[in-house]
Amino acid sequence: MPFWMVPKIQQLGINGFQIKDYGGVGFSNLESGAIYYEMAKHDASVSTFVLVHNAIGNNVVEALGDEEQKKRILSETIPMDKFICFGLTEPDFGSDATSLKT
Repeated sequence: MPFWMVPKIQQLGINGFQIKDYGGVGFSNLESGAIYYEMAKHDASVSTFVLVHNAIGNNVVEALGDEEQKKRILSETIPMDKFICFGLTEPDFGSDATSLKT
């Protein structure tokens, strides 16, 4: 991920994609998907970075966080002053999500 792109992404004003409050723009699924697609056509790493930050990060906090967490976390992550990342680790499998059985 070329992190020199972050200020350019910030200037677009699109972060927070589907979140309507806390500074998000409130895009629909279709609008969000179209933006991710267009980004991926040029650089998959940038699209993946923005997608993970928003879909696995911001959206989860917005859906499952309490009000204090939403205000504290989203106020810094929607403007991209801080980033949300995703980590997976499971006993006996580490980060090999394909080996998990239900």
